Amino acid sequence: MDFVAKKTTELTTDEVVQICDVFNKTFEGHSTLPKEFLLHYSNTPIGYSFHSLMISDGKVVGVHNNVPYYYIYQGERCLFAYGGGTMVLKGYRDFFNFMKLYKVSEKYALEEGVSYLFGFPNENSHILFVKGFRHRDLTPLNIYITPLRVGSVKPSLKRLNLISMVVSRFMLWMSNFSLNRNVTTPLVSRDRATFTDCRFRSKKYLKINGEGYEAAYAVSVQNGVKTAFLLDVFPMSPYTFNSAVRAMFTYTKEDNVGLLMYVGYLPFVPLSMLKLPSKLAPKNFYFTGLILDKNKIDDRIYKTNNWEVSLADYDLI
Repeated sequence: MDFVAKKTTELTTDEVVQICDVFNKTFEGHSTLPKEFLLHYSNTPIGYSFHSLMISDGKVVGVHNNVPYYYIYQGERCLFAYGGGTMVLKGYRDFFNFMKLYKVSEKYALEEGVSYLFGFPNENSHILFVKGFRHRDLTPLNIYITPLRVGSVKPSLKRLNLISMVVSRFMLWMSNFSLNRNVTTPLVSRDRATFTDCRFRSKKYLKINGEGYEAAYAVSVQNGVKTAFLLDVFPMSPYTFNSAVRAMFTYTKEDNVGLLMYVGYLPFVPLSMLKLPSKLAPKNFYFTGLILDKNKIDDRIYKTNNWEVSLADYDLI
């Protein structure tokens, strides 16, 4: 078994085809084409991502991807990378293979100037990242919702649709009185000079150009529920966040959306959305990280409340 690391631009045509084959066999019900793969992982501020490959008898049987973006940490621009799209074919899925695959990617990222690795592992891989890969656990991301039609979330509650419609619209109306424009400036923030254009280049992301702010959202069906996800608001304040939620509601009225959602950290209580208790959450949005360059990054990065973080920071949506 061989383990190698490459940039997206260094992958051969055969390797890309084999990676897509691994993806299609690993994530049942989903598929990707070589053109889509290359477009996705080339769409970064540096023009490529980092890929570690597990190769058996000349064939790719496993992949781990690190996607680089610039972040501002203590006023200095640093290259971070989030890990995503980890996939290994059946028959090769053991702890030692996963460990070797990840360690190759970690070493390569450090060599390429990445200061910090982070990820949002699912239930299956969370323990592997924390116990095996030495990632530190940060507080999981919160889920905020505006239930436009509660029956679309849980069919047995369909009779309460009218009530949820009234309550949600009252919340949205009340949020008009959220006038606090104090902008939050966290310790870790996205480098706006490069982030927005790369992250939201795809046509599936829709932009909101509001009064003194910009936002991005996407409509997606998750667990059978058509949901409008608010992904990013800049600059972030109670006023801009609530304004973005109202704008997203207006723009998606014709889409038969049942739920408005924001997943991330907010340093304030929004009037337009409800924070979902963790016991009612449909899933845990784990958040983990590992410092690679201790000359630039310190342990304060391991606190979620020091971050500007949401679904914008990885490619779930």
